[in-house]
Parts: sequence; C-alpha cells; structure tokens
Amino acid sequence: MAWINLFAPQALDVAKQMTLGPQAKALLAANPQASAGEFAQALAGEKLNTDAVAFLSHGMKPQAGVLWASESAAKVAPKLPPAELKAAELAKAWSQGHASPLQLDALLAQSPPQGPGTWAAQAASLAAKAPAAPGALAAPSALTSTAIGGSVHLAAAVDTDALQLALPAVDGLPAVALEKPLLQLPEPGMPAMMLPSELAPEQVAAMNDALKPFVELGMKIASGAMPVV
Repeated sequence: MAWINLFAPQALDVAKQMTLGPQAKALLAANPQASAGEFAQALAGEKLNTDAVAFLSHGMKPQAGVLWASESAAKVAPKLPPAELKAAELAKAWSQGHASPLQLDALLAQSPPQGPGTWAAQAASLAAKAPAAPGALAAPSALTSTAIGGSVHLAAAVDTDALQLALPAVDGLPAVALEKPLLQLPEPGMPAMMLPSELAPEQVAAMNDALKPFVELGMKIASGAMPVV
C-alpha cells in the first residue's frame, strides 16, 4: 500500500510528534527503519489499538484525519443525537473542500464539542486555522491530532455502549444530556493525553478491542484505499 495520506514516510518521523506506550516503543525500537504504514500495521497486528489511534491521528494529513474522525462518528450514527450527526457531516464536508471555517465555527458555537461528531468538527476547525507545517510536511498540529484521536475514541465508546449521548426524548421520556465535556484539549505547550494515566489491564484490553474497527477504518483512509475526495 502507498500510504498516501500519512504526512511522513518513516515511522520515526511520526513518533517524534507524540508519546508511544511502552509496548509500542519496544516495537519501534525493534524495527526503527519501519515505514509509517508498516508500523501502523504492526501496532494493529499486536492489538495495540490505542497506540494505533494515537499514531494515525498524529501521522495523517489533516484532511485525512478529519475524514477519519467524521467517518468514525458516521459508523455509530444510530446512537448519536442530531447535533452530532450534523457536525460529523460538516467535518466531512470540510475534509473534502466543501465547507468553510466560518461554517464550522458557527456550528461549534451552537453545539460545543461533546461527542464524536462535534469533536470531528472541532478537529476540522483547528486544522483549518493551524499554521502551515514547515517544509513539505503536512503534519497536523498537536491540538488537531488530539481532537481527531478523541473523536475516534468517543465513537468507539458509543459503539460499545460505554458512552451514551443524549438522544431525543422518546415516548415522553426526557433525553439526558451530559453535564460536562468528555474530552478537553490540553493547554498550549502541555502534552496531549489521549487516555487516563492509569488503567487496569482488562480496561486496556477492552479499549483495544473496541477501537479495532475504527483503526481498520483509519488504515483504509491513511493508505488511500478509501479516498479523501
């Protein structure tokens, strides 16, 4: 595969942008000459899907990463409220050149980031405003990467019913909204934390299982098997 939607050909160049987990670090140390695509496949092959999400969200070109986030939200569309679906659709439109930063900002003003769709829109807004990367690299900013990865994590949580977002009231039962955002962007200069610092092994295993179909989707986009435009 050509991996046309990764900004750098070598895994080490992407890894410099992020913090890998211990097992992922050992995997890269064992083959430091691995291409970015080969390493992404190796992470998935070892069921290190939390690391694969972080690697892909930092390694994809911004438009491709936003498409991944928006398509991840679309995978769980039946479980999302209308505002999340609308946000995912607008994020996808931006990734394909059919929406403006002003449209994204207007939507986010009405629907602050909470679930996978609105976080995909937040990623698109951040990518649209980020300064151009130096040289020929089209690397996403740290904040954009965090929003992309966060959107994918939230989609996986919705998919496994670990997270239930507010759906419209049904049969007279009121919808229950979340009281605070589930994901927050780090302050400028602070590291982007994708996961809680301490998780039990069984929690890590469950998270890796939940992320598997979303990593597979990300691979299709990163490799060009699923076109961005």
